[in-house]
Amino acid sequence: MKISDVVSGMLRGRVAGAAAGVLGMVASLTAFEWTFNRHYVPDGCSLVLRYKGPPLPFLPGERPVSASGQFARVDDRGQPLEKGILKEMLGPGRHFLWYGWWETNLVKDTVVNPGEVAVVTSRMGSDLTNGQFLVDGDLDKTTEKGILRKVLGPGRYRINDYAYTVSIIKQEFVQSDQQQKHVGWVSIPAGYAGVVTNLAANPQTGLQAGIQDSVLQPGLYPINPSEQHVDIIGIGYTDLSVKSNFVSRDGKPVLDESGEPLVSDDESGITFPSTDGFRIHMDFTAVWGIMPDQAADVIRKFGSLEAVQTKVVIPQIESICRNEGSSLGAVDLLVGDTRQKFQETVSESFHKILEDKGLTLLHGFVRNIHI
Repeated sequence: MKISDVVSGMLRGRVAGAAAGVLGMVASLTAFEWTFNRHYVPDGCSLVLRYKGPPLPFLPGERPVSASGQFARVDDRGQPLEKGILKEMLGPGRHFLWYGWWETNLVKDTVVNPGEVAVVTSRMGSDLTNGQFLVDGDLDKTTEKGILRKVLGPGRYRINDYAYTVSIIKQEFVQSDQQQKHVGWVSIPAGYAGVVTNLAANPQTGLQAGIQDSVLQPGLYPINPSEQHVDIIGIGYTDLSVKSNFVSRDGKPVLDESGEPLVSDDESGITFPSTDGFRIHMDFTAVWGIMPDQAADVIRKFGSLEAVQTKVVIPQIESICRNEGSSLGAVDLLVGDTRQKFQETVSESFHKILEDKGLTLLHGFVRNIHI
């Protein structure tokens, strides 16, 4: 055997061995990559990443630790410059991350259904100052800790649960003194308006805290319960009657000796003595209401329509009728020009009082007068 043949055989063996080694190494790396480094993110989920650095000190990839309450900084290619949580998450699909360098957390997308809103709280960034508690800015673009002023409407959202917490609410009610206020997914029906109370000033719009003059028209509104409360108040006219109670038998009124219906309760209706000594029972009907530009002032002054009715409308009806009626005789209240004059005086006085209080009177009718 020639020496050249021996050398050639040795070279071929070494090449074959090297090739086998390379193939084995490639196979091992591929198996390691697909076994330990592969992360599959299904639809409807995202992968939160935390860069830990090398598992052993002599391995490459050492980085400084990110500042407390801040995401880890990355370069233009998205590679981490610091250890910590990355702001960007990985979406659905197959991803490869070196085992030991990275820590992952699979989170589901936040789904907000119709009729719901999501209130988001930021846990990353700097602390708010000057007593503020609302954070301006959109999701993933905030730089401060606190409740986001902007709520999320119906839809699907990829939210980093390390940076944000989410509370999903429907329409809810907040009791404030005797008033029931609306927050969350607020529905204002036709014939109503929404009076907004800001719980904090909004530097972006220039609106201050308190009841706002501009009202919400009928529709659907996502309302942050930490930013605003809404009073839903009826707009337009309603009728209110102050009437006497009568004795009835078999559904028919019982008459007294003079042929007048017999009053069952002397305190019912509007009662007062005439100048000639008769006890007068009077019925009165008011058609009154509020317009959209009056709604905010009504809530500011009285709190609710029910309070207006009990504190203003009914007491003023009774007071005006008693004051004007007690200066006339019984016959004057029943017939003639004095009866018409009494009707006009009462209606005009009532109209002026409601107008001074920011309310609207359409009609005020003196109806039945019983002696």
